[in-house]
Order: sequence, then C-alpha cells, then structure tokens
Amino acid sequence: MTSDSLVTAHGPLGAAAVHCSTRPAELPATAVALLDTAQTTSLQLGHAWLALLAETVFPHDDLRWYSLHVGATPESACLAVLPVRVRPAPLGHDAEALANYYTALFSPVCAAELDTDGASQALARLLRQLSRDTRGLARLTFAPMDPAAPVYGALQRALTQAGLRTFTYFCFGNWVLKGVADYAAFLASRDGRGRNQIVRVQKRFAEAGGTTQIFRLAEEAEPALAAYEAVYARSWKQAEPYPGFIAALVRSSAARGELRLGVAWLEGQPIAAQIWLVGAGRADIYKVAYDEAFKKHSPGTVLTAVLMRHVLDVDLVREVDFLVGDDGYKKEWMSERRERWGLVAYRPATPRGLWLWLVEALGRRVKPWVVRWRARRAAQAPKSA
Repeated sequence: MTSDSLVTAHGPLGAAAVHCSTRPAELPATAVALLDTAQTTSLQLGHAWLALLAETVFPHDDLRWYSLHVGATPESACLAVLPVRVRPAPLGHDAEALANYYTALFSPVCAAELDTDGASQALARLLRQLSRDTRGLARLTFAPMDPAAPVYGALQRALTQAGLRTFTYFCFGNWVLKGVADYAAFLASRDGRGRNQIVRVQKRFAEAGGTTQIFRLAEEAEPALAAYEAVYARSWKQAEPYPGFIAALVRSSAARGELRLGVAWLEGQPIAAQIWLVGAGRADIYKVAYDEAFKKHSPGTVLTAVLMRHVLDVDLVREVDFLVGDDGYKKEWMSERRERWGLVAYRPATPRGLWLWLVEALGRRVKPWVVRWRARRAAQAPKSA
C-alpha cells in the first residue's frame, strides 16, 4: 500500500492509497462496487466477468487488480481500478489488460466524481505502482477499448504521465443495433430483401417441423449447455481452448438472470445455438453456431430473429451488440458500426522498452511510404489479358 495526495478539478481528495489484489476474492468491497457500476456500459467490465476469466482462463497467471482509495485503507471509497495480467518477457516483464479473445471490451474504471484530469492522475498513480512492483516492465498493452469513451483518453494521458511512450492501434469493427423501439420497428428498419428473407426462412423452418427454445433460468443451465455444446461440436468452429470458460459463463449468467441461450431444434436434435447476454438495457450476441448438415434450413437466421424479438419485446433492451468483427452478415442485422482500439506503451527507462519504442516509432514512420510504394507498383503492373 502506498499513499500520497491526489488533486483533481474538484480540489484535493486527501490522502489516496494504492492497493493491489492478486485474486478476485481479495478485492476490497469498494473496488468491487466500482467495477460493477461499469456494467451499465458492458457486462464484461464488471467484477463477475473478470473473476470468470481469472478462474477459468488464467488460474495460474500473475493477475493484479490495482485500486486507488481515498483513505489509507482499502475499505475507504475507491476512485479507480486497473485490472492487469503480467507476463514474463526477455529481460523482464510485460503487462496487458486482463482480457483475451473472449473479451469484446476492456476498460479501467474510474469513479464518476473524477473529471478527465482526475481520472488521468488516478490511473497514472496505478501505472506507477505497477512499474514499481514489476521488474523490468517494458511494454504495456490495453485492448480492446472504446476510443470514444472518456476513459480511453484518460488512460492514454495517464501512460504519458507515468513516463511511457504510447501509441494507438485498431483492433476490430463492432456492429450494434440502436434506435428501435420493438421487433416490429426492427423489421420495418430492414430493407425489403432483408425483411422478406427473415420472414421466409422462419416460415420454411416451421413447415419443416423446426422449433426454437430460449433458456433463461438457473435450473435450465445444464440442458441449455448440453444443447449448445452438441451444436458447437458439429459446427465449423474450432474447439474451445478453454471450454471451462463457456460452461461457467452459461451457468453464472443464468444464475444472475442474464442468460438468453437460444436453440433451434429439427428432427429431434439441436441444430443451432446462440448465447446472448442481457443486462443494463443491452443484449450482447456472444456466441453463435449451427450444424452445417442443416445449413439449407438457415437455422442461424431463424434463431437470431427469435432472440432479437425476445430481447426487444420482452427484455426491452435499447441496444443489441454483435461484439467482435466485421463479418458481412452482421451488417444485415445491425444499424451502425463502431470501432475498438488499443493502446500500447513502452518504458524507455528499460533497455528492452527503449528498443521496442524505437522499433515501433520507426515502423510507423516507414509504413506510409511502404503502402504508397506498393500502391504504385500495383498501378504500374501490366494488366493480364
């Protein structure tokens, strides 16, 4: 625990102290409460999600939750939380967001009473403590983040204040549906071709004897998981490297009332399954899969339409999020595209950090020239007959 004063636009906040927890269960209650306020933005920013990652994906890794508290003890009000994963690297260590490919959005969390400058100062305090605690810390990476969120800019400034050289980079596109009051309004917002396709495939599926089901309750978690895993095993997707994560996600989200796991059935077996998560007026389309042997029945389209109707008309969500990627089919369901970006920073105070910073800076200067040179070469290449 370290202590000094923190000054924001609101004036001095008094003695502030940094606390570091290495297990989710060790987090001070005030830090947990602050993390859970971020769930109004995304379920993936809350304590439950981070604890799930820690327990099922990173059980043996060096994980740390740095939190800044108003008083000298962790029981005092929490101002900011920064969850990180520290990894061994040549001549030292690297640190990165507590996230992986299961993560569609990461963010440190700052208290609402902190203005932009205060948030930057708070996060800089946590970053300095991370540097002091970590031998040879050379590179820090935080992704995927929302570049439009104030905390993105605050973290970028905090990294600079902590003496690091920082760069931004693109992660992936993110398609969302906004501005529709109900399922009828959603259908009306589609173009004629898309609307007719949804109605047509649903009718054809029903005529073939197909049915759909949405699992929501805690007592439904096991049959829901069994149906999902049966579909996933027959889908085109690679096996999950951490199958325990998905199983735990289904069980825990069902227990909290967040699960909407849809299954399409035909010929007595599940042929498509989708995991949607609902909370704070939002629905996240987290996992989709279908049995390729039944592709002609368009079970994915059928199931997406059924779940879309449910979250709009029953759960009354104000936003549906397709999460990661620019897959073409997502545009057919969503209304707008956002982007997720990352921050990578280097500590020039370490030999490896200095080297990596120079390589990054040089690469970014050279890249535009390489792109233009390749474009000219392509334009000058002879056209094939």
